[in-house]
Amino acid sequence: MDLPLNLLVYTSFTNVGFELLTSEQVPLDIQQTFLKKVVFRYWKAFECRNHSDRAAYLLQVTLEDWLFGWLYNDEWDNTNYSHIPYFICYHLTKPLHSFQVEKVCACLQKGPLTLVERHKFSNSLKPLILKDVSSYQEAKPGVLISWETRQQIHMNLKQGKFIDLFIPAKEHEGVIELSLPVESQELFTADKSALNPTLLPLIPVTEKRRISEVSLPVESQELFTADKSAENDLLVLRRNFILLLGIGFGVITSLAVIVFIYVFFQMTSSQNQPNKSLWQNTSPPTTPQPEHFGNFVR
Repeated sequence: MDLPLNLLVYTSFTNVGFELLTSEQVPLDIQQTFLKKVVFRYWKAFECRNHSDRAAYLLQVTLEDWLFGWLYNDEWDNTNYSHIPYFICYHLTKPLHSFQVEKVCACLQKGPLTLVERHKFSNSLKPLILKDVSSYQEAKPGVLISWETRQQIHMNLKQGKFIDLFIPAKEHEGVIELSLPVESQELFTADKSALNPTLLPLIPVTEKRRISEVSLPVESQELFTADKSAENDLLVLRRNFILLLGIGFGVITSLAVIVFIYVFFQMTSSQNQPNKSLWQNTSPPTTPQPEHFGNFVR
C-alpha cells in the first residue's frame, strides 16, 4: 500500500539562514509540533552527547498524524565553527497498522527518498509517495531499526501508547548492508506522560545483540503474537463460563432432588396418619350388663 507523505525540512539555507520548509498540506500545528518536539528538543542534546553523524526519529502526534525522518549533522559551518543540523521529516496522515509500521521502519533504515539542497531555497515542497521501499535509491544512509525496536512499536500500538522514539546511529554503523546483523544500540525513549497524564509512559529500552535480517520485516506470526494472547484470554473466559455453568446446573439439580425427597416424605406421612387415628378410635363392642335379669326371675 502506497503511503502519501508531506515533506518538512529544517536547516540553514545559503544566504537565508535557518528556515523551515514544508509542503502546503502540512497544518500549522503540525509545523509547530515538529519544531518543538523534534528540532528544538533533539538538536543540542544530540550534538553534545553523540559523535554520530545521523539519527532517526518516529513521533506519533495524534492517532492519525505521524512524523518520522532523520537528523544529519555531517556538514560544518566555518563561520560559526559548528555543525549544521539538517532535519528531514515526513508527515503521514493516516493510522498505522502492522504492515505500515514495517514500511516506515524499512524507510527509516534505508534513508530519505530525496534531499532539498541547502543552496536551493523554495517556499514550498512537493509531497511524496512512498511505494515499495526497494524501488528507490536513498539520498542519504538511514539508521538501523532493529527487531526489538519494531516489536516495541507494535506493542505500544496495541496497548494504546503514543510512540516517541529517537535513535542515533552507531559511530561505526556506516551504510547499512542487507547482510549485516542487528547491532546493539541505545534507544532514547521519551516519556510523554509529563505532557499528557492520560498516556502511559514508555519504558526506555536497552537492546540486546540479536542476529536477524535487517531489511526484512517482522514475520506475520511474530507480529501477531500479542493478538494470540487475546485469543487465549478469550478461551480461558469461555472455559471458566462453562465450568461455572456446570457448577450451577449441579447445584440446581441437587436442590431439585432435595425438594422431591421432602415432598415424597410429606405425602407418605399424610397417607399413613388417617389409618392410625382410625385404629385408635375403634373400640371392641361392650357386653350388656344383666342389671334387669331379676325382673324375669321370680
